[in-house]
Amino acid sequence: MLYHVRLDGCEYAIELERRNPGWRVCVNGRELALDIAALEAGCWSFLSEDGAAAFRVRPGNAGEWILRAGSREWRAEIQDPRRRAAHADIHSTGRLRLVSPMFGRVLRVPVQPGAALTAGDELMTIEAMKMQNPIRSPRAGTLLSVAVEPGSVVAAGDLLAEIE
Repeated sequence: MLYHVRLDGCEYAIELERRNPGWRVCVNGRELALDIAALEAGCWSFLSEDGAAAFRVRPGNAGEWILRAGSREWRAEIQDPRRRAAHADIHSTGRLRLVSPMFGRVLRVPVQPGAALTAGDELMTIEAMKMQNPIRSPRAGTLLSVAVEPGSVVAAGDLLAEIE
């Protein structure tokens, strides 16, 4: 899953993929192998080839999170692709490029280019981690193009379709 993180004013694209054991983490395209464990409520341990760190995490104001390691503290705003899509301007006009919110395999595409859409129409279904995730139109319009077909493998951020 791709997350957009603002940490003390700097923007990061962080992609997380659960592996057994541990996690695959890409930060702005740089891959890291991490072992992440919950030590107790609100406290996480991160172990990598570069070393180990423990972070305390607690909610802050207006949706931000406060991370603390020793005496150092950071403020973070975190948005996953589903939340970003939900806050997109669905009333805008013009071309909208719909991108995948996750890594997965396209199971079905029940619509064809040229179809008239209403907000909430299912455009396709992506299977990720054995779960079927419907991808819906965020607004009314016309489906201009579909960039995938059933069986396609997509990564977070890949183009799925265009709507006008």
